[in-house]
Amino acid sequence: MTITPRPGTPLCRATTPPHARDLHRFTTTRHNPAVGISRRHPPRVQRKCAPYLKHGKPEHRTELLNFDDHLIISTYGAEYRGIVQYYLLAGDVWRLNRLEWVAKTSMLKTLAAKHDTTVVVRRFG
Repeated sequence: MTITPRPGTPLCRATTPPHARDLHRFTTTRHNPAVGISRRHPPRVQRKCAPYLKHGKPEHRTELLNFDDHLIISTYGAEYRGIVQYYLLAGDVWRLNRLEWVAKTSMLKTLAAKHDTTVVVRRFG
């Protein structure tokens, strides 16, 4: 008994599962033409950054404005520490660098909004 493929079908199929084949479509790419580096943030990092962002930028959290400074800082620290501990076993914790920056900036902006002042954050420097 011989098996013959239908006309038009390839003889060899990819062994990669279909849900993992096109993961690059779901990641955002940031490209710096001066340096020539592309950075991709997986969807899980984007989802974890979402509570700290407004229109794609870090923003203060109004629900924490009535608390004292120590409680605001400890809340941000506990949230970040919990996420990092969860993803520590994955081995690619370095992908959470964006989350660290977003959470720190959001925390600074929350403290600045509480004390009616502004904050200047430089990402690289």
